[in-house]
Amino acid sequence: MGTVDKIYLFYDQLNFFTGDSLAIVYDREHETLDIKKEWFKKIFLFQKVYDNVLLCWITGDEAIFCEQLDETYIGDTLTNLFRKSLKNPSIPSPTKVVRYDSSLHFTFDFQSFLSEHNGFQIRVPKVHIRMCPSVHHLINIFSL
Repeated sequence: MGTVDKIYLFYDQLNFFTGDSLAIVYDREHETLDIKKEWFKKIFLFQKVYDNVLLCWITGDEAIFCEQLDETYIGDTLTNLFRKSLKNPSIPSPTKVVRYDSSLHFTFDFQSFLSEHNGFQIRVPKVHIRMCPSVHHLINIFSL
């Protein structure tokens, strides 16, 4: 099982982001990335999720490394990436950066129980999903 994390970038306005999503493709000079210098190259998609919020998806070891970084550093790095990729030096830094590590916020329990339906007995999965408090905090951020 791999790691998939989300990074939310909040802005006053998203005038520089004209579409619904953006993918940045890199030429691979090497088979492996230098995680400390190139962690952002594992972000495979930027999505506009609200009028002023972008969602970034990052995977693998780079996602785990990113979990240790300061939010300001993440915002500055991604701002420089946008400025370079979109050829627009006036792109502002985000007003807020919120990271979401999916592996820390949900726990899943899978059980089954015996059910009878139309005379047949079958095992039916029963799934329990529990959210940690930080997910509720993230949801509250979006409801402001």
